[in-house]
Amino acid sequence: MKWKPKNCCSLGRLIALGAFLGIAACSPEADGGKVVVTVRPLYGLTAALMEGVGTPHLLETSDDVHQAILRPSDARELASADLVIWLGPEFEPGLAKRIGSQSSLALSDQPGISFLPVRQKAGEAGELPATSESDHDPHIWLSVERMRLLLPLLAGRLAKQDPVHAALYESNHRALDARLAELQQNLSERVRQLPQGAYIVHHDAYQYFEKDFGLTPLAIIEGSEHLPVSARHLAEIYHLIEVGDPVCLIVENQPPGKLAQKIADEAGLHIVVADPLARALPLGPDLYQSALSGMATALESCLTP
Repeated sequence: MKWKPKNCCSLGRLIALGAFLGIAACSPEADGGKVVVTVRPLYGLTAALMEGVGTPHLLETSDDVHQAILRPSDARELASADLVIWLGPEFEPGLAKRIGSQSSLALSDQPGISFLPVRQKAGEAGELPATSESDHDPHIWLSVERMRLLLPLLAGRLAKQDPVHAALYESNHRALDARLAELQQNLSERVRQLPQGAYIVHHDAYQYFEKDFGLTPLAIIEGSEHLPVSARHLAEIYHLIEVGDPVCLIVENQPPGKLAQKIADEAGLHIVVADPLARALPLGPDLYQSALSGMATALESCLTP
C-alpha cells in the first residue's frame, strides 16, 4: 500500500501561509507602513531614509504641483496611507480634502523650514513680502540646505510611526546628510565655474536653487503661479533682453510653449530644458541628488558657449 502523509492538508496550509508571509515581508509597506509621497524629489529623500525598511509610494499626479489630479489607483493608495509626506494644503490644495485627518507630514508646518515669497512679477527678479502662506513659492526642494534641515524631522517622523526600525532611520539619515553635504559642495563648485552670462527663465521655479548658489535670472516670463503674461509684462521682458543681452532661455517642457519659443526666436536665444520636478528620472533613493545635479547641468548647457 502506498503511504500518504496524514497531515497533507496541514502541510499544504503551512506552505500557503509561508508563501503569504514571504510576499507580505517583501511588500513596500510590510515593515514601515504605507508611506505616500506627493512630489518626486521628496520621494527620493524618503526612499533613501527608508532603505532597508520599505519603499514609499509616489502619487503620479498632474505635472502641476499646484493642482493634483489623481488616478483612481492613486486615490486608493492615498486613502489607505499610514503616512503622507506632502508640501501642505497651501501648495497642494487639490490634496488637502483627500488627506483630511490622515497622519501626515506637511513641509509647510515644519519648524525651521522657511519658504521664500513668490517674486514680485514675471519681468523682475525682486521680491515682495508674502502676506499669506499662498504667497510663498512651493519649489522648496530645490534648496539643498533646506532639505538637509528637513531630514531629521522626516527621519524622526518615520521612526515615530515605525519605532522598530528607529536606529536604521537614524543611520540612513546620517548617511544621506553626508551625501547632501557633498552634493552642496559639488554644486557650489560647478556654479562658481560657470561663465558670466545672463539667462531668462520661462517659469519662476528656480529661486531656491538660485539663492543657494548666488544666481539671478535676467528676466522671468511666467510667475510661479502660472498667471497669464500681460502686454506690459511682455514689454518689460523685451526691454530687459535688449539691455541685458541674455544667451539662453530655460524652460521645463520640450517643445516649449508658444510664447517662450517666440521670445527665443526673436531674441536669438538657445533653449535649454530643466527638470525641477525630476519627471524624467527613474524613482529610487538617488533621485534627489540626480535632480539637483540636473539643475546644474541645465545651467552649464545654458551659459557655456
